[in-house]
Amino acid sequence: MRTLVAFAIMVSLLAVACGGDAADCDELADEAIGLIQQLIDDVEDEFGDEDLDTVLAQGTADLPSVEAYQEQADRLDERADVLQCTNDQMRSLVAQRAGSLEADTPVGRFLIEVFASESL
Repeated sequence: MRTLVAFAIMVSLLAVACGGDAADCDELADEAIGLIQQLIDDVEDEFGDEDLDTVLAQGTADLPSVEAYQEQADRLDERADVLQCTNDQMRSLVAQRAGSLEADTPVGRFLIEVFASESL
């Protein structure tokens, strides 16, 4: 369940990266990591210090922070296709950059662990 929720969040967030000016997969991953940080900040604002189990029980389908990024998921795929970035490559590039992410809550820290794991 946790992996599924985190995957949905990651796909949603990475989707926003497609709107930038990335010239290659590395630049696309750089844009994505900034947007992942924005998502973490937004999710933390929505849930505050609630524990992770409570948040996961509520799900993410109706979260404004997730919905805002979900709309653009197809664009990321298109941008990654144009740049010839594979899913494995993007997961790896994002995981390499996850050390720059910051979180203040259990939910935010969980998201960072997921993005750093490359297991999505």
